[in-house]
Amino acid sequence: MFYCFLGYFVVIVVIIASVDAQRQTLATSRAAVARLAFVPVLLVIAQVILGLVTVVSGRIVAVVTMHTAIGGLLLATLAALYYGFGPLGAARAGSPLTPEATA
Repeated sequence: MFYCFLGYFVVIVVIIASVDAQRQTLATSRAAVARLAFVPVLLVIAQVILGLVTVVSGRIVAVVTMHTAIGGLLLATLAALYYGFGPLGAARAGSPLTPEATA
């Protein structure tokens, strides 16, 4: 049961972080990061759905594999957002997601 509550907490944190990231990117006109900022929301919704299907289906291997793969994609996308923003919201020098790199 703790796993479910932890999952719902992660959903809330990811949605808040994605909305904040998209708001910041629109303010700084970094279009590539703005598009990337919406992806974690879609992935976390897919993660929750697959988690529920995993429980209902009795842990079918294909569903569990997809659930784990989506979790990895979510982590990679959040890492890409962090790389695009830097630790405090500023774009890192040399990041492929900075405006001069995407122009």
